[in-house]
Formats: sequence, C-alpha cells, structure tokens
Amino acid sequence: MDPRQDPGALIDRDRARLWLAGVAAQDPGSALDALTTALAGMPGRGSFTALTVLEILRAPMLGWIGQIAERYSDKPLPLQAVQMAALVSADTASRALALAYRECAVASLADRGEYHRHAALAHQRAIAMLVVALTQHLRAHRRHPEALWSPAHELIDSALRLQLAEAPVRDSMHPDGRSTVQATYARGLLLLAAGARSITARDFEHVCQLALYFERKPVLLGGGAAPPESRVRHLREGAREDALDVTALAKSVGGRLATLNRGEPVEVPALTPAPGPQVMRNLYARLYSAWCARTNQRRFPRHRRSQDVFCAFEPEHVYALLKRRPYSPPPPPKVYNHREVANIYVTQTEAPPIDQSHSPESWRQVAGELERWQLIEESATGMSIARAAGRSRVRRGQLVALRMGDAGAAMVAEIRWAEEVPAGNGTTVEVGLEMLPGFARAGAARYADAAMIARSAGQSGSSPALIVDSFSRNRGGPKPVDPLLSKTGRLLSLDEPVPALPDIDVEMADRQDGGARRRYSQNATIALPTGWIREGSEIDFMDGAQPIRLRLGAVAARHGEFERFSFTLMP
Repeated sequence: MDPRQDPGALIDRDRARLWLAGVAAQDPGSALDALTTALAGMPGRGSFTALTVLEILRAPMLGWIGQIAERYSDKPLPLQAVQMAALVSADTASRALALAYRECAVASLADRGEYHRHAALAHQRAIAMLVVALTQHLRAHRRHPEALWSPAHELIDSALRLQLAEAPVRDSMHPDGRSTVQATYARGLLLLAAGARSITARDFEHVCQLALYFERKPVLLGGGAAPPESRVRHLREGAREDALDVTALAKSVGGRLATLNRGEPVEVPALTPAPGPQVMRNLYARLYSAWCARTNQRRFPRHRRSQDVFCAFEPEHVYALLKRRPYSPPPPPKVYNHREVANIYVTQTEAPPIDQSHSPESWRQVAGELERWQLIEESATGMSIARAAGRSRVRRGQLVALRMGDAGAAMVAEIRWAEEVPAGNGTTVEVGLEMLPGFARAGAARYADAAMIARSAGQSGSSPALIVDSFSRNRGGPKPVDPLLSKTGRLLSLDEPVPALPDIDVEMADRQDGGARRRYSQNATIALPTGWIREGSEIDFMDGAQPIRLRLGAVAARHGEFERFSFTLMP
C-alpha cells in the first residue's frame, strides 16, 4: 500500500499503522515526502476520524524530523544545498500536518457533540506542529518566517476567545505528558525571541530544549488577569513577543545564571549533549538578554494607556517639574568675622521670607522648558514612554522626574532600557522606567562648612537637590493610644465615657522649624549632581523658611547626572 497512489488509505487507522510499519526502515527524508503527499490528498480532512489518524502519524513523524535535525546539528553554517533540502522537507511536512490539525480545530468548533470536546487538543496540536515547522525553518534559513507564524496567531486568538488556551491536553511528546495551547504558543515566542541568526547550530539545539522546559513559566498577557476579549485585542495590535509576562521566567533564568557565575553547576534542565560551564554561562546570559532584558521589567500585569507625560532630566528642570516653579538658587550662608559676630545682635534684622508658592503662571513658564513624552504602558512598578517632543540624551540608569499631565502626580524613576523605534516617517526614542519607591521632595542644597563656602567664592555654592524616602513603616517612637482602652489598659465598658481625642495644633506644627524638619526613614537618600560634593560632607537642605543640616553618607546609587547619598540629620 502506497499513500501516494491511494491517499484514501490514510483515513483508515489500521491501514495507516500498516503503512507506518512499512516505511519505518526508509530514509527519514523519503518518509516525510511520502507523508506530505498523502496528507495533501487525504479525504475526510477535518473529521474526527482524520484527527485520530493524525494522532497516529504524529509520533513517528516527529521521530523522523528529530533524526534529520540530529544529522545536521553539528554541520558548519551555512549548510550545503543537499543538507538544507533535507531540513526544508521536514519543514514542509510539519506545515502539512499543522494545516490538517487546523482543519480539525475548525471542524471541532462547529460540532455540537463529542467532537467539540477535542477542540483544545486540535488547537494545541496545530500550534505544536507550526512550532516544529518554525524550528526547522530557523535551522535552515536563520530568519523569521512571518507567513508560517501567522496561522499560529489566528489559532491562539481563537483559543483565547473560546477560553480554550489554558485547558490541559494530553501530549505524549512533551516531557510532562501534558500541555496547553497557551504554553505551546509561548514556546514558539521564546524561539522567535531567542533569534537564530547569530548563534551556532549546537547552541540553537540547546535553545530548543530550554524553550520546551520554560514554556510553562511565561504566561500570555499576565495569565487570567485580563478578560479574554482584551487579551485577543492586544494580540492583534502588535508584536506577539510583547504578550509574554515573564515573571517566573526572569527569576528562573536569572537564578541559573547567578548559580553559574558562582561556579556552581546547573543540573535542571539537563542539556544533551552537555555543554561546558563557559558555554552554559554564555547561553544563559544570551537568553536572559533576549528573553528578559526588556520584559523582566514587566513583572506585573501591564495596562496600555495613552497620556501626556512631562519629563525632566537636568537638575534645574527636575526641581522645576516637582515644584511647579523655576529654580532660584538660595543665597550662600554668611561667614562672619569677629567684628560682625560682636555686633550681630545690634545689626540683626529679620530677613524677608522666601516665596515658596507656585501658580498657574509659574507652571506655564516651567512646562515650556520640559520634554513631552507619551505614556504607552504602565504596571505596578514602572512604565514605558515614547518621546513626543524634546532632544535630551537618554541612557540606561539615568534619573528622570515626570509628571502625569498638568495636574497629575510627580514621580521619580530610573531608566532601565532605551531603544530607537520607527514613528511615522522617522524614528523616536522609547524608554522603560522603573519607579523609585517612596515620594520625592525637591529643594536646594548649599555648602555648609566654611572651607567649601570660601572655595566656591564666585561660583555656584548651591544646587537643586532631591530627597527620596521610601517611608518605612517601622519608625519607632511611641505607639498611638487606643481611645477605647482605659489608663490601666483594660477595655472601657459601655457605660464609661470615651475620652475625647486631643486637638492638633496645626499652627504650631507648621511653625516648628518652618515646616522643614521632618522624620525620614533609614532608607532615605538625597540626589545631588554628580561631582558637586563628596561623601562625609555637611550640606544645608532648604525647602522652607529654615534650612536643615545633613551629613552625607555613602553613595547609594549613581544615575548619570545624579548621585544618591544616604544621610543623617544634624542637630
């Protein structure tokens, strides 16, 4: 029996098994050619019987593809014409089988009986065979086959819409014995994101093994966080690689990379053939960069938004954005000689208070100097924005202050990634921001000790500054008293009067130190321009009528134009 002469033979399960037994000893390439021809003319395509036959053919077919892949995995690139033709035959057979499974998926959705229960399985098998075809195409051509991967987008859209993406299906070819439509699709995305153009053939085999292992860790669009309709709409809007929420993936790959950097072996997953430690380290570093460098900042469900954002990168502009008014340097402290000290109480006059208020006019004056960006996505810990107007140079690790619109809240963030993307007829810059925890308080810092003041004569002895505090809950100090407790600590009875809470003297609280002295947590840091001052120095921080004296500690972080110091309050 030859299916090329009698294509109807494959629709019978017994005859299909008989044919497989006859071609088992044939060359894998010849067997795949025969199978491709038979599938093209197979009658009853899409029926439940056809799905049963496809399940019979799938395992030996994947075995033949594995033999071809193993045969040419160690060949130097580029492959010769004969070698590439063998991989192309495996690619073509995978596409033919994927198309047959796809027709079964469509037919199972239209059925109202027993066949409808196998809709998730047909979707998963179709995507799995497309992933196999994608793997062979990448092995042979080292480039992304858009026409091949488009049917997979349609299948995952269908599965998400019908809530079949997370339904478990049996898969004897998977190491776990089961899989889902969503996990199989994620495996294809990982292969695409890894890129086969600049890695060796052996490394690509290891990438395929790792993608099979990690396919359950990435989740499409944050798993079930978004309704199916919005997840389908997001998949249709742009690149499918952005549909991965790689929280677990970033932790797993990053943890294995850290283990290798410590000189310890990584036992799971075991790769065959086993690479050396340096090869493993380079492989995991590459995959972390390809899979997690940008997406590992998206560890929480992301929401697409469109809103204008004002951004500031320079110290004066950061102050202006947070205060809604231009920066004006404070006067330097007076260094008195012995004669002035003797007459200080005679000639002392009260200095006029500094205007610390903002107005719509001051904000309009400031907003014209700020850069305008457009919000793209945001999550619990960060956001991505694209430049709409401005020309400041941006780079990774840079400190940026931003305000969400004219009346929105002001925040401080660190740039985690930046890239140039096409926009209209040209290009623009898109950056990813990680928000610094806590609130930011802008003010002015000036030299406090006499030596620094004298050294800065004729120069700027002050600079905009930024205190960032995470406001730890554990502040110490007395705990508040529960008004329902008596002085002895017992609960008041219903007949006893509840003592009234004391009134807060708001004016006294505002007058104390001019509202400048506040309690900061041990995590508080102050951001100053790089090189303006060094560790251990004392500065005056001015944000109100009275300055507060700070002693700088060690550098906590460096952000391009800024250095963040820890500090302690001086009496």
